[in-house]
Amino acid sequence: MEYRILGPLEVVRDGVPIAIKGRHQPRLLAMLLLEAGQTVTLSRLVDVLWDEEPPETARRQAQNYMAALRRTLGTSNPIEVVGEGYRFAAGDSFVDSVRFEELNHLARHDAREGRHAKALPSFDEALGLWRGPTLAGLSARWLESRSRRLDDLRLGMIEDRAASLLELGRHADVVGELAELLAEKPYRQQAARHLMLALYRCGRGAEALEVFGALRTRLAEELGIDPNPMVRELHGRILREDASLAVPRPEMSIVAAKPEILVPAQLPAGVATFTGRDEELAELDRLFDSGAAVTVLSAISGGGGVGKTALAVHWSRNRTERFPDGQLYVNLRGFDHNEPLKPIDALSRFLRALGTPSAKIPAETEEASALFRSVMNGRNMLVVLDNARTAEQVRPLLPGGQDNAVLVTSRNRLASLAALNDAKLMALDVLSLTESLELLAELIGADRVNADPDSARRLVELCGHLPLALRIAAASLAARSDGSISNLASELDSVSRLEILSIEGDPYSAVTATFDLSVGALSIEARDLFLRLGMIPGEDIAEGLAVEVSGHQEDRAKDLLQGLVSAHLLETHVPGRYRFHDLVRIYAHRCAIDKLSSSICESIIDTLVAWYFQNRGRISPDEIPNVVTTCKLLNKHPEMWRVAYTLSMITHHGLGLKVARDQCEIALRIAEVYNDRHGQARMLSALGGIQYALGETELSIELSRKSVATIDPNVDSRTYGDLCNNLGIRLSWSGRYREAEEWLVKSLQPGYMAEGVHFELVRVLNLGTVYRALGRYGDALAYLDRSAALLSKLESRSIAASIYLARALLENDRGRHRKAWAYAQEALLAGQQCKSVRSIVIALQQRGLAEFGCGKIERAREDYLASTVRANEHGMSTVERRNYCFLADLECFAGDNSRAVKYLESAAAVEVLQPPRYLVAEMLRVDSNVRLKLNAYRHAVSTGRKAAALFASMPDPLRHARSLVIVARAYEGLADYNKAADARQEALAIFTRLGVPETAVLRAEIDAHS
Repeated sequence: MEYRILGPLEVVRDGVPIAIKGRHQPRLLAMLLLEAGQTVTLSRLVDVLWDEEPPETARRQAQNYMAALRRTLGTSNPIEVVGEGYRFAAGDSFVDSVRFEELNHLARHDAREGRHAKALPSFDEALGLWRGPTLAGLSARWLESRSRRLDDLRLGMIEDRAASLLELGRHADVVGELAELLAEKPYRQQAARHLMLALYRCGRGAEALEVFGALRTRLAEELGIDPNPMVRELHGRILREDASLAVPRPEMSIVAAKPEILVPAQLPAGVATFTGRDEELAELDRLFDSGAAVTVLSAISGGGGVGKTALAVHWSRNRTERFPDGQLYVNLRGFDHNEPLKPIDALSRFLRALGTPSAKIPAETEEASALFRSVMNGRNMLVVLDNARTAEQVRPLLPGGQDNAVLVTSRNRLASLAALNDAKLMALDVLSLTESLELLAELIGADRVNADPDSARRLVELCGHLPLALRIAAASLAARSDGSISNLASELDSVSRLEILSIEGDPYSAVTATFDLSVGALSIEARDLFLRLGMIPGEDIAEGLAVEVSGHQEDRAKDLLQGLVSAHLLETHVPGRYRFHDLVRIYAHRCAIDKLSSSICESIIDTLVAWYFQNRGRISPDEIPNVVTTCKLLNKHPEMWRVAYTLSMITHHGLGLKVARDQCEIALRIAEVYNDRHGQARMLSALGGIQYALGETELSIELSRKSVATIDPNVDSRTYGDLCNNLGIRLSWSGRYREAEEWLVKSLQPGYMAEGVHFELVRVLNLGTVYRALGRYGDALAYLDRSAALLSKLESRSIAASIYLARALLENDRGRHRKAWAYAQEALLAGQQCKSVRSIVIALQQRGLAEFGCGKIERAREDYLASTVRANEHGMSTVERRNYCFLADLECFAGDNSRAVKYLESAAAVEVLQPPRYLVAEMLRVDSNVRLKLNAYRHAVSTGRKAAALFASMPDPLRHARSLVIVARAYEGLADYNKAADARQEALAIFTRLGVPETAVLRAEIDAHS
């Protein structure tokens, strides 16, 4: 877990922000973080929450808010209860303020000891933790005073860092930062003093004097004081042009002390427009400062053109003072139109540069390598090995000695250097959006970028944020008469993008030429897989699909995939999924079309279609964009319906439903053209599911019935069974439980069962859910147990979430709310893991229902509202309406009738095109309950009887009985005691048969009225 207060309060778990909601919880967490490791008493917490004007219940409220905060942080939360106080025990958690103070201590200690170069990385890392003022956006007197302490430490660190840079002779590096600091904090005299000295050393003495004059005037007019003696003393020395103000001499002058030692300076010229890469440059500083013998720089997301050499040379040229005995450089030509450079040739160049006569250089690699290590021993040098192909090419070139360092660039990962030579691997990605725009501004001028920012953003995105592509695009703009960014972006947004990203007369500089070198270095099998993957549409590729199209056994296919990752032609952005860089994807597809036979291309597409359909029950919602893309590209394929059917199964409520509907309708028409009754039936069933999710309940059932009628069970029994299951579950969704039971039982007949545990599990789970609604709790439990046993043979978090939800529903109906809460919690976790919005929304709903049953009203309200917000965001109108019904029930129980009415009105306002019967009945039941609380007894009787009749027709005995109880209480309000007694007795008979706790409650109510 990461806790950040150097800026707005943030809590991050595994890269995902955790929302700390409300007004009080953020204050509590902020206080504990500011006092990390110390016990904060309850009375101090109260003072922070209410600024010393607490309500009478402040202590209890503070404890409640703290309990809620600990729940939000999860089971691993670091907040400990210590007596009547609390302590934040960081443990393994990262707290940015704690790390900042550690670095502050280290940096200032090194600076005091004169180790300014060593202090700089600590200064930089510490200042890099800041995202804005401490706890920006939080207000409380105590928090503000503590925050000011950290803010003042930051300002002091900026000044101390500037002092170290001045001691190192890097005066030009501090001018801009100190000027900004003075503009923000105009009374900082130390900052003004450092800025004056930096300007003077830059040859800008007049400006240094202006800084002093402005400071003196400001202090006199606004504070009535003079600058301090140190500032005044520096002012006098500047006026006298004191020679002692000159740049300090370097601490080391090895070259002068050892004139006999040659000092090579072989680094190539850097790129004048080098931009960004601040994190990577800082990481290189940390790696070399750590004393690592070898550092390997490797690139990802396309490899070629990502800027490996530019970064290596830029860092090296700006760090030459670290290596006073010189810098060696060689292009190993690992990926080049010429043959890779042999190690013996590179060694010969290095040895000659170090003063070894050619006649004394051994001809054998091993001997030359040994001599190189001997010559390098005792020196402090940097060796840059650019464009390496393999670790074997690099290893003979590694120097001896403790003070030398090696920087390697390669399109391959060179993992064996890390394993055998203790190399530190760094992966270089493409530029960020900000860095891309900065580079474009450097290349063509900031005025042109600022004049058309939208087109500039579009241009860098079409270049895939690849530095090489951006530089070629900038060169193209310079060569055009109109120089329009918009026009170039429009041209790039076409099938000829790769052709445009080239420079006339220089074919080797083209983006495609760079990719050619990477692909050309692959083995035959790896190259074939690269081309096959180029045929797969979409943003990324599931590992199972990649294995399937490879034509190899799984282990071999995975080895080949890893080889493509190591060559930076693929990346694994999440476990089990691969993707190309944008431009590499276009390149791979073009190469596949050019180099694979038409029969192989058709075979790959057929494999893709078959794989999607065969795995339709196991594909995650993450696959939706890829399946949609595949559908659109295959809109004339005779079996497009297989992909469209898969899309309908993974499209959750509100996530691409209309897109899925459109694709299924196209697929249905294609199936009709080819007279494919199987495809027609599948599409009708898929459309039935989608229409239900869109609120078209009756149309959903009509399409589902039509799908079953399209299939001959004697010809295609397994598909028939699948469609029977689909019809059954949609009937249950609409509240037609008896008919649903018939179709689901039929789907489970042996002759209609499809192969695979998944299909049996889903049907068993669906039938268990229907038995729960019918009040057959024993049967429901048996089928849910059976589904759980089948789940042990699968690895599916989405199905696990569905099973936990079904159990939560069952236990809530049975009145076993603690068990229901546990199941709802498991469903919520499983839903979050598989990113199932529907599972998350209903899990929150059922957890709220369980909390309501346990008497935890406030927590139930929070969960209901959280579920309602998400349901609204994702178009889950039926769930949203039902949540408002639950909220109205809760407020009736809590005695807040006005809120209950508000929630009832909100439920009615949710647009549901064709509300299912159970939802109509639920609205009537809740309306009756609210009217009862408002003493509108006749209205309550009328709507309550309608609800009871509708629930009885489904049948849903539990809610039938609950409606009768409300009707009985309304009759009693009308003084019609006979009808009240009849309704209670009818409800009692149902409760008794179901065996629910409400039996005892109602019996006591009857006894009280007898």
